[in-house]
Amino acid sequence: MIKTGVFSPTMNTNTQTTSQKNVRRIWLAFFAASVAFLSFSQTYSQIALGVALPFFALDNFIYHRFNLSRYEKRMYQLIALFLALEVVSAISNATPLESLWALREEWLFILIPISLRAFRDSSFHKPFIITVTVSVLAVSLYGTLQHYTGTTFLRPGQSLYQANDGLYLVVGNFHNSLTFGNYLAVASVFLLAWGTLAKVSIRSIAITLAGVAGAVVVFFSYERGSTLGLFAGWLTLGEALLRKNKILLVVLVLFIATSGALLAPRLVQRLTNTFSTEVVNESATNRDISLRRTTIWGTTLRVIKANPVLGVGMGNFEREYERLADPKVELFFSHAHNDILNIAACSGIPALIAYALIWIYLLRNLILRRRLKSFDSPEQLAIAATLVACATFLTVSQTEVAITKEVVRSILMVFWGIGLWGIERIESDLTVSVPVSASKPGSPNLHSA
Repeated sequence: MIKTGVFSPTMNTNTQTTSQKNVRRIWLAFFAASVAFLSFSQTYSQIALGVALPFFALDNFIYHRFNLSRYEKRMYQLIALFLALEVVSAISNATPLESLWALREEWLFILIPISLRAFRDSSFHKPFIITVTVSVLAVSLYGTLQHYTGTTFLRPGQSLYQANDGLYLVVGNFHNSLTFGNYLAVASVFLLAWGTLAKVSIRSIAITLAGVAGAVVVFFSYERGSTLGLFAGWLTLGEALLRKNKILLVVLVLFIATSGALLAPRLVQRLTNTFSTEVVNESATNRDISLRRTTIWGTTLRVIKANPVLGVGMGNFEREYERLADPKVELFFSHAHNDILNIAACSGIPALIAYALIWIYLLRNLILRRRLKSFDSPEQLAIAATLVACATFLTVSQTEVAITKEVVRSILMVFWGIGLWGIERIESDLTVSVPVSASKPGSPNLHSA
């Protein structure tokens, strides 16, 4: 039932029965709802996704063949290698059942084929982007209200931290401000890229405004990683705008940065204090030392050195961290506050290599295909926006384990699927317009990737 090769993304809806069309509409609607709910509730998001799955399976495995493009096939092979190494690590340690249960979030990889197949239906593009736009605008409004009033009407009794400026650290409807900030940073840069690169229209302006609003509210989380992630995404977008209106991006970034600094007055001081805690030794307490990222990463490197091949197994990091930590350390953590180090410590260096290969493969193809055409086509918008979101995610993952946070990981997987759709669509177009035998020497070989 699975066919690989060059995939033609054109849907032949004329041959579909009414029941087939309804099944497709149902899973597309619930998938869109799942993405919309990500801004507020991972639980409701997964419920909507669970409803979409059987209809997705019926549509793609019964009514149609589950076609794999060569890019999708290679991507899944790398993911399968990564998952296999994680499972080997889990069953090889002293608590195999606990470690296997800790891997349950890996099921979110399923969002990649769902997102990709959703975008193969061109009629889904507009409602999907509008859904994400409205979702980000809604959570930005709620975050602004929360920042100034401390209200948590979506979750009564939810505790909020108050900054020294008298305003509140925004957590949205999540458990902490870091998850909120990281999610909104990744989602907002995707929208900002899509809106600024698309042809000027009412819709593109609305998408851009949603990206701007989301970025401003990221500052209300007072999180350094999320803020740095925004700048990484903007720099990547700036590179994409080499032949477009870079002045627009500069104006938007200045507006966002200025607004964020003014509306969250203690953010700069918080960032300065955080930096001082990392580098200043005078009068530093053991608690300060324990909270340093350098301390956490240094101890994690000891964990990796002691367990280089299979790691300690998911769920066992804190126990090994406490055993190998410096005597001055008073606080012990359940993760390494860095995705790369955390994967190496928990699942071993081979698993880290597999994880890195996934990223290298995806980024390489996104970068190569982004340079082939103008941004007038939806596939180029998809590729550029995904690339910008990836840059933001990779940045926030250097100071936090973003890949283990369900809501942040979910939106990334959705964007990966959209990016893969753009890659395979460009390949399909080139296959039709440029025969392999006619390609010029030195040009990229798109058919052997």
